[in-house]
Amino acid sequence: MNNDELHILTVLIKDVQLQVRMGNTTGRPFTTNIGVPQGDCLSPVLFTLYLAKALKGEIGDHDYAMREAYEELIPPHLMEHSYSQPTNEHPIIINQQYADDIGWVTTAKYKTDSVKRLIPGKLMDRGLQINATKTEEFVISRGGAEDWKKCKYVGSLIDTAEDIKRRKQLAMASFSQYKTILTSTKIALKTRIRLFDAYISSIFLYNSELWGLTGAQENTIDVIQRRLIRRILNIRWPYTISNETLYERTQLKSWSETITERRMRWLGHLMRLPAETPARQALQECLRPAKRPRGKPKTTWRSRVNQDLKKLRPDLQLGSEALTVLTSDRMKWKALVSGKAQCRQTAE
Repeated sequence: MNNDELHILTVLIKDVQLQVRMGNTTGRPFTTNIGVPQGDCLSPVLFTLYLAKALKGEIGDHDYAMREAYEELIPPHLMEHSYSQPTNEHPIIINQQYADDIGWVTTAKYKTDSVKRLIPGKLMDRGLQINATKTEEFVISRGGAEDWKKCKYVGSLIDTAEDIKRRKQLAMASFSQYKTILTSTKIALKTRIRLFDAYISSIFLYNSELWGLTGAQENTIDVIQRRLIRRILNIRWPYTISNETLYERTQLKSWSETITERRMRWLGHLMRLPAETPARQALQECLRPAKRPRGKPKTTWRSRVNQDLKKLRPDLQLGSEALTVLTSDRMKWKALVSGKAQCRQTAE
């Protein structure tokens, strides 16, 4: 942190004057030097830094990989054996910290137990306390319980199907709220479409680049979008309009095309992240060779990405050196992805 940043912090938190207002009555000003004023934009930033300090011991230079002290996560029965030296091999532990939500993903129960035993103490040493009522723990296994599908992290449900249902409900609620504006013939169509993108599309497509969509799910998503657009245009039975004309008239792309482009652009960001970040660790675990169960493979984010990559270039796939080289150039990758999406739209 340089001197200018320290000066800004000092101005924001030193000798701050506050006043309490009740109704139309305002109290006398008083000076406070304790903490950060409530509602100050600096408050969440400082809290995040403080939480990171409590979890890591020290704050690195923009290293948000949140490395854990692996020697503290060794199984108790191996503590006294020299051959128990920890490595980065399996089982793994991935830290996924975001603001005041702290979480861990691991393939070993003893590591989960270690986290639950060690982390509360580290936080208590710095005056922080974990909210037990908001703490959740899920086990994801093939053929096991499916309660994890209701787990919400950073505004999204982990399961694609459940998250789509929730996003649909939120989008429909927003459409109902702004229905009068969106369907008003007194407002230009171009303006209403911009409002539709701002108030509806942004809600439904939130985090959609991480969905592992099947063809049927993509069709369902596009049907939802077209239904809402027809309501904006006030096109009802017996009047009809083709899908192509609908998109042409509104100058919109189908949501499935938007999701595909977002998925590819986000892949570029993912590939450019440092290898020790949580997202890259998760990708490496996903690419690890594993025995596939019998039956037709389920559609996953990984399989959809590989399908999209083959449409871009036949030699591209997750884990390939060609993909690493291509995504390293941000502008080149963005142009490739945007160009392909544009060609698809024209062809259809």
